[in-house]
Amino acid sequence: MEDEIELDVHKYIDNSFKSGILKFVILNAVGRQKTYPYDLYKKLRKVNFGILKDVKKSEIYNTLNSLEAKGLVEGRSRLSGSKVQKEYTVTQEGMKVAARARKVMAKNVGNIKKLIAYEFE
Repeated sequence: MEDEIELDVHKYIDNSFKSGILKFVILNAVGRQKTYPYDLYKKLRKVNFGILKDVKKSEIYNTLNSLEAKGLVEGRSRLSGSKVQKEYTVTQEGMKVAARARKVMAKNVGNIKKLIAYEFE
């Protein structure tokens, strides 16, 4: 039953919420340690976070490209065997944004709970 409710919500609620959460999670993850996109994908799939449990590899790559374009992360290509892989690190600006985002997210968790419980008249 719970899965049916989630599927219904995903049908009707814009994916921008998922996109914003994904940017926040990836920026925080890269801020903790440099990483490769596929490693992020495997970790997110393993942890199975609600809205991100069905994250696609392409969403990880697109989000990293977006964060890199904004100067929040930096990708460096490295040769791994016969493959070239891009390893990401957070920039100074990315660290600042991540810290502010954590504060905003923490504050808004309480606000979202209030909005859910609020009875509009």
